[in-house]
Amino acid sequence: MVVLTRVILIAVLLSSATAGPASASDYMQAYREHVAALERGDRQAAAEAGERAWRLAEDEIGGSRETALLAYNFASLVYWDRPEDAIAPFVRAGELLGPRADAFGAEDPELGAALCRARRADANAADHKALDQLIDRRRASGETAASIMGARALQMIANRRLEKRQTRKAIAAADEAVDMFRAVAPAVKALQASPLMTGAAARIADIARRSRRDARRQKPVLVEVYRALDDIIEMFGPQTSIETFDPILAVAYGWSAAAGALEETLFDGDEQPSAAEMALADRPAGYGAVKWADGVKPADGECAVVWLARKAPPYPQGDANRGTVGAVVVGYHIGEQGLAEGVRVLSEVPEKSKFSEFALKAVETWRADTASLANPQCRRNRLVVFKFALQL
Repeated sequence: MVVLTRVILIAVLLSSATAGPASASDYMQAYREHVAALERGDRQAAAEAGERAWRLAEDEIGGSRETALLAYNFASLVYWDRPEDAIAPFVRAGELLGPRADAFGAEDPELGAALCRARRADANAADHKALDQLIDRRRASGETAASIMGARALQMIANRRLEKRQTRKAIAAADEAVDMFRAVAPAVKALQASPLMTGAAARIADIARRSRRDARRQKPVLVEVYRALDDIIEMFGPQTSIETFDPILAVAYGWSAAAGALEETLFDGDEQPSAAEMALADRPAGYGAVKWADGVKPADGECAVVWLARKAPPYPQGDANRGTVGAVVVGYHIGEQGLAEGVRVLSEVPEKSKFSEFALKAVETWRADTASLANPQCRRNRLVVFKFALQL
């Protein structure tokens, strides 16, 4: 949408620049700096110049259409990363344009302001409700044209509903967000990652809430969950270290392991192919596996570690009593003395369980035979996944 907005603004502002004194205006100069920063890929400088252009326009030409477009231009650039800063310019653009705000189509200032209020750090229930109602109202009136902003609003709604354990509603909103992202930006696969993951997480949570007999009928759903999570993992490029491991990738990897824990709990002793195996049946070898940059890790099979001490973490009693299943992804290195070092939790599912605490304590006691690690790369950037599954 930033590119489209730039086209609109260039046409409007250049026409103003040829109309007399405005050609030497401070706001026009700031806007040119904004465009130049965008063209060289400097988003921070572009945002600073964009905000300056808007505020200077307020001082120089007041409540004009150009001022409204500059306000919207700045807001549309920062709304996802700096929602608090985008609310006022979105509101201002809506005030100045009035019915003409329809020119922005599905990414109008009203939706932008509502999304930012719900996304800001101090958002409350009323902010989330207002966003929900706006989307529902537009859906009822047939005004839900696909857009990046609309898809992100649906993504937020899905996350909120998952937090409130409204799993069916979370699945519906997440699926709608994925479809919208695919419609407006099919080549930008990374945009689909968050709603795909929310949809997968909501499906896992929905299965976990069912009776065991009913849950066991959901194996086809688990297959689709695995496929979605594998697709997310494939969206990410090679990783360079556990310290810089992508957090979204780590969460996807954790949810995939959590799906495995749920499957082991529900289908313990089942001789049929697992849902994970079924999900990979028509996919190339290595699909859905974490990839590492060249030189970071040796090829598979070259780092067989001989462990002198390596115990799995016990199941936290409280989580076992509540019937909680899940997984933890832990990264670590092996030091010169064979001890695990730099141990860190990369992701935990579900959050706020005791799984990560128990996993960390276990890995910190591990000790390897250093003679089995002649290649120094074998000591670095190691991953271990713990699945906490119950026997019912």
